[in-house]
Amino acid sequence: MHHLLRSCLALSVLLPSVAAAATAVPADRLIAAAQLRLQERAAGIPGEWQFLPAGTVGPSTVEQDGELRVEAGAIDGRWPRSRVGVPVRILAGDALQQARMLWFTVHVWRQAQVYARDMQAGERSEDLETQVRRIDIAGHGAEAAMPDGVGLQPGLRLLRSVRAGQPVLASDFAQMPLVARNTQVALQVRRGGVMLNTAATARADAAIGERVSVLPSGATQWIEATVRGRNEVAIED
Repeated sequence: MHHLLRSCLALSVLLPSVAAAATAVPADRLIAAAQLRLQERAAGIPGEWQFLPAGTVGPSTVEQDGELRVEAGAIDGRWPRSRVGVPVRILAGDALQQARMLWFTVHVWRQAQVYARDMQAGERSEDLETQVRRIDIAGHGAEAAMPDGVGLQPGLRLLRSVRAGQPVLASDFAQMPLVARNTQVALQVRRGGVMLNTAATARADAAIGERVSVLPSGATQWIEATVRGRNEVAIED
């Protein structure tokens, strides 16, 4: 029995190993492939770009002899954004040996407009006050942040309350309705041959032909009127 065991051990030493040697792919090589893909994705979008690995990236080890190739895949989702995953593959010829995701923190520095003061939802674009600062727009989208020298068209209103220093985004504004909530309107009342004009406050947004509750100046009760034009409503018997 002992003789048979010694013979098997000797045979195992003499036989060639069939396992492939382990090959280490350095982290720098993986990062370089991913950053190249990020640079390609950023092409054509102005700004000072930074792609920083999020955390420590370790090397990859594959059980494969011969030359290995590292490829970075397509970047999905909204672009740019502050945190991006880049799929990286390690191949031997056309055979996939390993796949992993590398995460990066992305910065896009650009001169852009920011709010010069706090503003409340509903304020007009005509009342917008801005300053130009160097800001990171990665989290807002390349087309969203307003660059220096670009102004908003009149007739818009702010959709959300904002703080001074926040970037001015095109998505912050929408077209002002003909009658806007909490704005003053001209109320015309016709009863028979009598016509009365007075100021009133609208309770809600409304479009042409729609009915809206208004509070005439000095009154305590809301009444229903029909929108006739911009900031114009009427009551007719």
